[in-house]
This record gives sequence, structure tokens and C-alpha cells, in this order.
Amino acid sequence: MIPNLYAYLLSFAFTTVLIVYTLNVPTLVTGEKELVKTYYLTNYKSNLILDIFLIAIYLSIAEVGIRYWKLSDIWKKLIVVAIVTCCISSAFYMYFISTPKTSHFFSRWFHTVGFNAVIYDMILVTGTYYTYDCLLKKFTL
Repeated sequence: MIPNLYAYLLSFAFTTVLIVYTLNVPTLVTGEKELVKTYYLTNYKSNLILDIFLIAIYLSIAEVGIRYWKLSDIWKKLIVVAIVTCCISSAFYMYFISTPKTSHFFSRWFHTVGFNAVIYDMILVTGTYYTYDCLLKKFTL
């Protein structure tokens, strides 16, 4: 359990720094500089903690499928992670766009960037899983 947690936290940190703060993927995918700035710079303390838990939930659900189908090939695992992320994020997307836009961050996010939010989530969560899988293999050698 400890190697999994350690690998997850390291992969989360690495992927977030690379994808969000270095490559600026959320802005590139969504085109929404101000909301990305609000989420990842202005409110980074609470939102990074939220992301740690949200991504862990996404990956835990994906892991159920990965174990059910006894997948060992990284590309098949990544496909499962991407599909699970797409389904969960699409459900949130549908929920938020089916209600009137409010001042709540996620309402503004989904109403403004649309389905690109789901694509961004797929990139972030799949990237985190790939790094996690690589690190876990190193820790269990």
C-alpha cells in the first residue's frame, strides 16, 4: 500500500508540474487563461488538494477495470483510464451545462470551455496514471 501511495503522490506532483505549470496544457486545450489562472494560481492550495483526491478517485475506478480484465499492457491500461475519465468528466460536464451558469468555479469552467474540459481531464489523469505505473514498477523491483 505504501509504495502505491508514494508512487501516486510523486506522479501527481510530477504530472501537475509538467502538464499544468510547465507546458500550460489547460490553457492550450481550453483557451481559457483566466479560469486556469484562478484554479491553478489564485486558489492553488485548496484546488491541488481537491485534485489529489479527485484524480485518485478516477484512477481507483479505472483500476477496477484494469484488474477485472487483468490488463498488463500499459497502452490497454491507458485506454481504460482515458475511457473512465471521459465518462466521469462527461457526467460532470452534462450536469453543469444542464443547469444555469453560477459563480461556482466548475459551473463557470464547464459553461465557458465546454467539452474541452473533459479532454483536458483525460490528458491530466492519463498522464498521472502513466507516471504512476512507471514509478510503481521501479518501486517494486
